[in-house]
Formats: sequence, structure tokens, C-alpha cells
Amino acid sequence: MKSDAILVEEALEGSEKACSLLVDKYWYLVYNYICRNSFRHELAEEIAQETFTKMFQYLHTYDTSKPMHAWLGTLAKGCMTNCTEKPLGVDIREIVYETPETALEAKQKALQLEEKLNDLPNRQRIYFTMHNLNGISNGDIAAIFRTSTNSVKQQIFRAKKTLRSEYDK
Repeated sequence: MKSDAILVEEALEGSEKACSLLVDKYWYLVYNYICRNSFRHELAEEIAQETFTKMFQYLHTYDTSKPMHAWLGTLAKGCMTNCTEKPLGVDIREIVYETPETALEAKQKALQLEEKLNDLPNRQRIYFTMHNLNGISNGDIAAIFRTSTNSVKQQIFRAKKTLRSEYDK
């Protein structure tokens, strides 16, 4: 597969194939990041589309020495911020389970976790979900938010500490 720098160069020259390859390569990552931070799949798809629209609009400004996913994360964050619709949370009723007891227990745990995540300070919640649910490295999160890696680590540590203390109660 071609490198991001080559794909960007070809996309800037007008190659539809290069544009398609960039979207295919990063769609899941961007969509998953937005979905985890907005908790609404239909909203995540709309924001992901807007993110890729912005990517092509500003592709000429992309620094090919930096990771593409970090730049896309910054664009997605901006699109999420500009979104006028407020996230409502996971619709637990859509999840199917084998037994009623299992379903009830899983729904309760999911609701508890969602409540605990939503109670976290915004930065802790975002860093925690990006790192633990999306698998994005601390360094890449730091690049997206233009902060230090240690600051990201500290916020994730605090989020974990808060979540653990809430579950121990």
C-alpha cells in the first residue's frame, strides 16, 4: 500500500483513487473515534463525513511529516465541537442478549459506565475513550490536542482512578 504522503500528493493532483484510498484507510478510525465520544452512531457517521469533507478541503495544509490519523483526529474534534446536536447516549434497548437476567445485568452495567464516563471532566473522558476504547496512543492524543504526553497520561490516570473508586462504592 502507498504511504500517506504519496496518497496525499496524488489526491492533490486530482486522483479520485487516492482520495478513495485515504477515506477507506481512515474511515473506521475516524468513525470509531467520533462514535466513542458522541455515543450516537447516526451522529458519528454524519460527523465523519464532515471530517473527510474538511480533510479534502484543507489537504493542501497537511504536513506529511506528521501522522495522518493525528491530523484527522484534530479535524474530527473540530467537527464534533461545531456540531449543534447534543449527544444523547447509547440506546441500550438496541442491544440483544441471550437471557433476561443477562440483559438486565448488562443494561445496568452499561448505564452505570455511561453515567460514570459522562460524570468525568470533559478532557478526562475524551482522553480515556480515545486511549482505551479507540486504541490511540498517548503521544498521538497529545499531538491532536496540542498538549504534552505527560498531561494526557495524567488525565487518563485520573479518569481510571475516578472510575475505579466509583465502582468500588
